[in-house]
Amino acid sequence: MSILPMSLALTGCGGDTYSWNQKLTVVVQTPGGLKSGSAICRVTVNVGDGGLNGHVMSQTIAGEATVVDLGGGKYLFALLSETGKWESMTANLAEFTFRDRVPVQVIGKSDRENLEAKYAVLENLREERSLPHGSLPFLVTFKDINDPRTVLEARPSDFTVILGAGFSLHTVKLEITDQTMMKDKIKTLLPWISTIEGRVKPTDKKYESELTAVEKLYSNAFIVGA
Repeated sequence: MSILPMSLALTGCGGDTYSWNQKLTVVVQTPGGLKSGSAICRVTVNVGDGGLNGHVMSQTIAGEATVVDLGGGKYLFALLSETGKWESMTANLAEFTFRDRVPVQVIGKSDRENLEAKYAVLENLREERSLPHGSLPFLVTFKDINDPRTVLEARPSDFTVILGAGFSLHTVKLEITDQTMMKDKIKTLLPWISTIEGRVKPTDKKYESELTAVEKLYSNAFIVGA
C-alpha cells in the first residue's frame, strides 16, 4: 500500500513554500532507568492567494512516529496525528512550542503576509524546548506488537496501569534541526503497517461518535511519506 504525505489543510495553487525538519524526542522513566526515542519529520507549508479569507494554506508532514523501546517487549509510540485534531497535529507542534518566537499578527498586513512572516521564522529557527502543557502528541502502545488490534491509548496519567509500575513520562521535546529524516524504523518494527487497509483497529461500531480514539487510527498516524 502506498502511503502519501499527510495533508492537514486545503491545498493552494502556487504561493510561497516554507519547510523545516523537526525532531521529537520522548523520554520515559522505567524500572530500568530512563529510556528515550527520537524521530525527525519534514513539515512543509504552502501559503498562496485565494480562498474565503483571501489566502489558501496547505500543510503536510512526512516521516515516522517516535518510538521508545521500553524493554521487555514494550514500546511507546508518539504518533504523527491525534486522530484528526488540527490543533494537536504533530505537523503543527512547532507553532505551539515556539509561539513566542514567531511575530505577532500585524494589523494592516494581509493574512498571507502575516502567515509568511510566521513560517519564515520557523523555517530558519534552530532551537529545542519541551512541549507546552496540553500539546503532547497522541501516545499508544500494544499488548502484542505483532497484532495491531491490541493497540492501546497510553495517557501519561495511566502509564502505571497500561505499562506497569515504575513507568512515567519524563520529558517530551521538540527541536527544529538540520538533521535529516530517519526512515524505516516503523516498517521494521511494525511489518504489518504496509498491509493495513482501513483503520488499524477494526470495529463493528456503526457511528463515528461511538469510536474510541484508538479506533479512529489509520496507518498514516504511524508513518507517512517515508
